[in-house]
Amino acid sequence: MPGLMDRHTGKLLSSNVPCLTGRQVMNDLANRLNRSVELDNDCCCFALSEAHTQQARQFSRIFGAIIGTGMGGGLVIDGQLYRGRNRMASEFGHLPLPATFMRRYHLPELKCGCGLQGCLERYQSGPGLLWLHKHFSGEQLKMETLLEHYRHGNASAVTTIEAWIDMLGCTLAQLQLILDVDAFVLGGGVSNIEEIYTLLPQAMSRYLFPGLEPARVFPAIHGASSGVRGAALLLVEQGTQTH
Repeated sequence: MPGLMDRHTGKLLSSNVPCLTGRQVMNDLANRLNRSVELDNDCCCFALSEAHTQQARQFSRIFGAIIGTGMGGGLVIDGQLYRGRNRMASEFGHLPLPATFMRRYHLPELKCGCGLQGCLERYQSGPGLLWLHKHFSGEQLKMETLLEHYRHGNASAVTTIEAWIDMLGCTLAQLQLILDVDAFVLGGGVSNIEEIYTLLPQAMSRYLFPGLEPARVFPAIHGASSGVRGAALLLVEQGTQTH
């Protein structure tokens, strides 16, 4: 489920699905289906799924990031999700965009669906990327058109993608400095942009200590099915723990 669930009240906060905010979704589903229901964050399920793949098993600390309609993440350490006190760990999409970028790119402070101002996902998610292009050029484009223009060297599209990569690279670098992860696994619609796997490590290097190698960045193996796979893994883990 996209969003956060208050562990005391069971109520959901979802910045991208406003109709769910304030609802006790787990109870609602249990009552409707007449059976017990478990609910978890989609990004956490995604991260757990991707941490249990052949490409990720060589790493002990994996950060899974979904960058699509919004931005969220999950941190897996030695095969286990790290939750935090309120089960809110890794909600990096609601960190504020650094003032450096506000000044550099003359960006306004946008209100986020979560109620905060200037959240990263307003500028770095899929819709955020398209908003950036409209802000820079005045053009309202679809993602496919923007990428086509970029690949053909269109100046305004290149400006947009370079600024977006700069900001997203800084975000990943900050997460690396805080969490010291081995690798980032990307999911969501934006993860299908092939160029980012070359461009992001270069951008990350600008915001890391000199000589510090950027963490690996690679796309999800299981794509759109990864969250469902992670949810199944969580249920298996819970079943193992109760027996």
